[in-house]
Amino acid sequence: SFVDSNFLPERYIAYLAKVGFIGKNNMIITEKYGSYVFLGEIITDLEINCDNERGFNEISLFKECGECDKCYKSCPSKSINVYRKNSNICVSYFTQKKDLEDKHIKLLKGRVFGCDSCQNCCPYNEDISFSSISDFYPFDFMNKENALELANINNREFKETFLNTSCGWRGKNVLKRNALIKIRHNNGDISDIKTDSPYLKDYVDRLLNSNKI
Repeated sequence: SFVDSNFLPERYIAYLAKVGFIGKNNMIITEKYGSYVFLGEIITDLEINCDNERGFNEISLFKECGECDKCYKSCPSKSINVYRKNSNICVSYFTQKKDLEDKHIKLLKGRVFGCDSCQNCCPYNEDISFSSISDFYPFDFMNKENALELANINNREFKETFLNTSCGWRGKNVLKRNALIKIRHNNGDISDIKTDSPYLKDYVDRLLNSNKI
């Protein structure tokens, strides 16, 4: 069993399994929870009968979206559009990428990890149910504005907090870098933030020398 990090086309498999349909935002969209769901798999050699197998029909993937194109309009990098889907320029991907070009830094616009613009505007995510599983609830420290704290976080604090979250796998310095970008985007001062990392110092210098982030 596993989730997220694997070679399977998870969303397409979920579509075939009738978990939901694939929307224009490239997400599996379910009736009860919209696109705010996790996908997980169990690989087994058990023989399981499949009822009413769904065949592939590219047109049917998006039909439930109708003429709605809110996600296309909201995508900051146009990684999803009427012509194609390009995950390599998704802003969520940029927040997790180790090295960023200046043009990508400008696209973050204060995002520290992930994007979700295409989900936040989706009509299918209005009036949805929330999980009753407490393990899915965000930690208290994630519910507050903490860019400055995150930019100054040390190893011990990181291990006690973000390392236990889904964004912890990327490591402390990438999160600190994104926090620095957010502070600079909001016209905050990062010149006094101390860093002993050459990697972070390079970004501090770039951010201070940039006219607009």
